[in-house]
Amino acid sequence: MQQTIEETLTGLLTALSLPFTGFSFDQSDELLIRVDIASGTPSRIIGWHGETLNALQHLVKAIVRTKQRLDRAPFIVLDSDGYRKGQEDKVRKVAESKADFVRRKRTRVALPPMSPYYRRIIHLHIANSEAFQDLTTESIGE
Repeated sequence: MQQTIEETLTGLLTALSLPFTGFSFDQSDELLIRVDIASGTPSRIIGWHGETLNALQHLVKAIVRTKQRLDRAPFIVLDSDGYRKGQEDKVRKVAESKADFVRRKRTRVALPPMSPYYRRIIHLHIANSEAFQDLTTESIGE
């Protein structure tokens, strides 16, 4: 699958005239494939608030799913210059801050709307952290 991802990304980035120098893959988590796109101008790949990166990620998932004849889209996360990693860390910090608030006030709290990916990060962070075993999370919506 790594070769298919690399070929797909190379084709997309080349067609969009987005300069890149290579890819690094991290499959330390068996459920997802992280791909870092190296570039001298990562802001062009990331786009405004990560929109270009999100669009590329969506296209890569769909194309790889079709090429590999998969039942479900693979869980692929694209990053460039640590942008996505930084966003994930921010979301975790927000979750920890809200968890502390919930404990102090003993009340529920709603987070702002966010993508399913970031909601998943919060759910997993709270569920898998020893410090938050007394708390539960819940999503409403899609």
